[in-house]
Amino acid sequence: MESHTIKGLERVGNIEIYFEYDRIDDSLPTLVLLHGFLSSSFSFRKLVPHLIKEYNVISIDLPPFGQSGKDYRYTYSFRNIAKSVVMFLEGKGIRKFSIIGHSMGGQISLQLIKSYPDLVDHAILLAGSGYQPGYSEKMKMVSYLPFFSYGIKRYLQKSGIEKT
Repeated sequence: MESHTIKGLERVGNIEIYFEYDRIDDSLPTLVLLHGFLSSSFSFRKLVPHLIKEYNVISIDLPPFGQSGKDYRYTYSFRNIAKSVVMFLEGKGIRKFSIIGHSMGGQISLQLIKSYPDLVDHAILLAGSGYQPGYSEKMKMVSYLPFFSYGIKRYLQKSGIEKT
């Protein structure tokens, strides 16, 4: 079987979601890949060639990361991102799938399973992050600022791995 990768942006609600869809055969099950914090679907580039032997694979850039939209009107919560992923998949006609979530993608996966249990066949969490208590209102408001993710990334790079 020969892989045919479709790449693009799809508007879901008030945000654009970037995806890479390796659709081989409609008879194969679908596997959805969700990356971690400050990452993108690019992080799965070496894994996808192995997975497309047995699955149709969709890698998604979770908002606001990678090539997906960055919009202050979008609510960046695990619940809302999970809902956007489900809406995106429904738009592609995908009603059943398995999911691999890395780090924060694992949290999104858990939220998705909690909210939409009938959609997920199997889930694999890779270094899934644990439960985090809610953030303060001040931190939530600051996160809506443009380029907030770049500031966090810079802070984490400067603080070093020991502190992080």
